[in-house]
Amino acid sequence: MAERASLKRSYSVVNQRGALLALLFCAACGGTQDNQTVETEKLTVPIIWQSSPHAEELVSMSIIDGPPVNIMQSTAEGLNIFDVDGVKRTEQPGPYTPAHLGTGTTVTVQGTELVIVPGTTLRNDGLAIFSFAEGLIAPVEIPLDAEISGEILGLCASASALDGGLLRLAYWTSLQPAVLRYGTVSLDGTDFVFDESSSETFDKYLTACALTGDATLAGGGFGLSLVKNSDDALVIDLPDVPEGVGLIPMNEGFLGVAKGSGGALYAVNEGGVFGEVIFRDALSVPAPERIGLVALSDSQAVGSLPNGFLAVESLTSVNPPQIIYVDANGIYNQLSAE
Repeated sequence: MAERASLKRSYSVVNQRGALLALLFCAACGGTQDNQTVETEKLTVPIIWQSSPHAEELVSMSIIDGPPVNIMQSTAEGLNIFDVDGVKRTEQPGPYTPAHLGTGTTVTVQGTELVIVPGTTLRNDGLAIFSFAEGLIAPVEIPLDAEISGEILGLCASASALDGGLLRLAYWTSLQPAVLRYGTVSLDGTDFVFDESSSETFDKYLTACALTGDATLAGGGFGLSLVKNSDDALVIDLPDVPEGVGLIPMNEGFLGVAKGSGGALYAVNEGGVFGEVIFRDALSVPAPERIGLVALSDSQAVGSLPNGFLAVESLTSVNPPQIIYVDANGIYNQLSAE
């Protein structure tokens, strides 16, 4: 059973004013549980689009909803930003390899449009904002002042639904692996501020999470747990332990995805109906033999995917890694037909 606790802390960014002002300058220069779930037949979906190949498997990635839509990718080389076609927007990688990235957004600070993505610092012992703007050659890390106890094992984020909020953020740590801590990133002048506001305790350890403005999809030893606001948790017993999840609002409900520890990808809706996703080859793109990272976006800014999309790191023995894209609405409609 998930339990909710409330704790109010206000965190600010350490020495970030100079970093953010420098960034702007450079850019200018240039509940209870309900286990009623139903497994469907396998969901076959066509690959709609694909990025150009990348050199190596990803450490982490974040979809930054636009327009335009961009993807921040962390590899052993560093941190870069690409468009959905795989065209690099950064001139060189930022000297960071965050193990965890949450969904990003775009904000305007002193007339400059900034991409901001939450993530973890080098040793996974702190939170940071990774920011980029036109005129910069690489993303910049702006650490957040947060009292983290233990190693951060994972985080997730979404655009905030609160007035003045930029990002809704959640994370869990090695010292409390079954506790998901929530907070909000906002802007105070030119300072990013993180306010930790609540926590949620699960029966077993966490392995993944995804957020919307008012809902949480958490994965772990307990399966999948979907909670909207303070409603009862809908717990979904998957065949595997979720390793990575995504969540977006869809019509009047939700579409979630979960990559299982056995390698399968599952989709789930707000009613607890779930099924394994099977990819159908495109003309020039084979279906993945293995699945890497996964993410969902409800952006309508991608012309060939106007109803949101699922992005999957496709790994095969014949092609370098690349991102493939699938219509999110097509997956949701198959689940809803059950």
